[in-house]
Amino acid sequence: MRKLLYLASLSASRFNRQCKLLYERLVTQGKPKKVALIAVANKLLKQIFAILRSGIPYDPHYLEKKRNVVTQGA
Repeated sequence: MRKLLYLASLSASRFNRQCKLLYERLVTQGKPKKVALIAVANKLLKQIFAILRSGIPYDPHYLEKKRNVVTQGA
C-alpha cells in the first residue's frame, strides 16, 4: 500500500493542483524531494478519508468555491 501511495504522490505532484503547490512550496523551502513527496502522499490520504467521511465526491475547485462563499457573505 505504501508503494502505491508513493506512486500516486508522484502523479499528484504533477497533475493535482493543490498537491503540486504543496510539493513546489516544500522543495522551494529546501526540503528533499522525497520528503515533499511523502507530504503529498499524506495530503492524498487526508483527501481520501475526507471524501469517504463526507460522502461528497472530490471537487478540485472546492476551496475556491468555499472562499467565494465566505467573501460574498462578509
